[in-house]
Amino acid sequence: MFIPSLVSLTLIVTRVLAQCTTPGPSQRTFYSLAAVKNSLYLAGGSTTVLDIWKLDMTQGVDTNCPAWVQVSAAVNASSVFGPFVYGAMVPDEAKNQLLIFAGDTNANTTSMPAGPISFDLTQKSFVTGSVNNPGYEARAVMSATLDTSGKIWIYGGRHPITFGSGGTLVSQSDYYNYDLTTSPLSGTADPVSSAYGNRPGRWGHTTTLVNNKLFTLGGFIQQNGTAKNIVDFASAQVFDISSKQAMAMATIGDIPPTLSGFSAVAALDGHSIIVFGGVDTSNAVHSNVYILDTCTLTWHAQPTSGQTSNRVAHSAYMFGKYMITMLGVQSVASNDNDEPTGATVIDNVAILDTSTFTWVSNFPAGYTPETVKTSPTCTFAWPSLPTVWQAQGTDPMPYDNSVISNPYTASFSVPPPLTDAQKGGVGIGVPLFVIACAAAAFYVYRRRQKQKARPTNPRWTGIISHSSASLASRQPAAGVPADYPLSTYSPSANKDLRTYTAADHDIWEQQLMQDSQHSSKNETLSRHEDIWAQMRGLHAPGDQERR
Repeated sequence: MFIPSLVSLTLIVTRVLAQCTTPGPSQRTFYSLAAVKNSLYLAGGSTTVLDIWKLDMTQGVDTNCPAWVQVSAAVNASSVFGPFVYGAMVPDEAKNQLLIFAGDTNANTTSMPAGPISFDLTQKSFVTGSVNNPGYEARAVMSATLDTSGKIWIYGGRHPITFGSGGTLVSQSDYYNYDLTTSPLSGTADPVSSAYGNRPGRWGHTTTLVNNKLFTLGGFIQQNGTAKNIVDFASAQVFDISSKQAMAMATIGDIPPTLSGFSAVAALDGHSIIVFGGVDTSNAVHSNVYILDTCTLTWHAQPTSGQTSNRVAHSAYMFGKYMITMLGVQSVASNDNDEPTGATVIDNVAILDTSTFTWVSNFPAGYTPETVKTSPTCTFAWPSLPTVWQAQGTDPMPYDNSVISNPYTASFSVPPPLTDAQKGGVGIGVPLFVIACAAAAFYVYRRRQKQKARPTNPRWTGIISHSSASLASRQPAAGVPADYPLSTYSPSANKDLRTYTAADHDIWEQQLMQDSQHSSKNETLSRHEDIWAQMRGLHAPGDQERR
């Protein structure tokens, strides 16, 4: 029988992977994702080409060879359409189209409209339509989130920058919405009330819909025309769609390090947000997963199993219990601006099974995705806000003075992180503790069994015949006390009393078995006489011997 070696198995796997000739999007960063009818679409993320790619998730997804399909002809540039990055895209299932908000473009060759353009999935072509969007300014690196009533909420962003050029930073702080139920598409800049301070403009953030509220995390806040502050995870901005109120609140728990270029998706439990990847302020790219419980704005680090790439400048999408992410950047030399420099771009796909938080290589065709719980176990309780505007919040941050304190802070404590030595101690100590407990339980069991088998008092037990037991069988059981008293005696006159114990009795019986004399014809042996002499007068008063 031929048994392949590890080397041959490696070669087989390499050949299988090499056989994946399906083309796919390549060298894409800060692209946009949207899903229509269980197909995931990707647009943007390139400065050289504009096209649309699709993954049909009903056929399953294999990360070794994802079945990408290009659904549009590549457009390099035109007077209206062209490549873009830092844009946004949302689905319009009723009209079977994708709505695209461009972001940064090559303004020297393309004049992308401020409002959305659409890609018709039936005709497989880009089209422009009549859009009523008064007051909406073109922007990039904003967030676009579709709510359950058919409204697209655009939050924040900065003025677009032409490819390869600098520019003055001008940020936005408004919430702008487009109502998909209107025709033509209509946009509205609704007034948003804030009780504390002035909400700063923000870009490069994520916004996630949870229970009809928009939770915004991270990003950048304008410091001046050329400088910015990065927003950490010590606070979250919350917008209540129903009341049109916005406020920022401090977060608690195991707060992640400051990151940019991460992704965020809503979890199936209906009240949590899953954050993945990003690059920190030391230019290290991460593959860590963090969970924000929106009920109390509490963070915790989520351990995962399996292997995945570090990733930044990517997006993620939840398909049932599977979080799908792809492309982006694996490492950077620096991240001083919105776009990392010296970047190692990757073209792979990764899948996280959030039911076990395991990175898996695929999910099967025909998988029916679970939906997000509409009645979660808890929800975010909107705080009681002052009726009179306050100049700043109760827990202002360096990047945002409108942040208020978290009401759950007093009841929450974070245990200190384990040191490497403690982590090793846990790994070794837990098995040893289990073994020790098992040994102790076995010892107690054996002791009880032997106590049950032992006569209650050896003094009244008949002697086992020499032929029926060996010397070893007559030894006291291990751990069984043999020094409890049977009686007291005085070995001779004018001596203190001594205690005759069970141990003395055992020694006497052992000596009998070793004695060269054996009883016959009811004769008394000399050793019997010696022991009897010691035991005379056991019940006599005082030192009086009984004869």
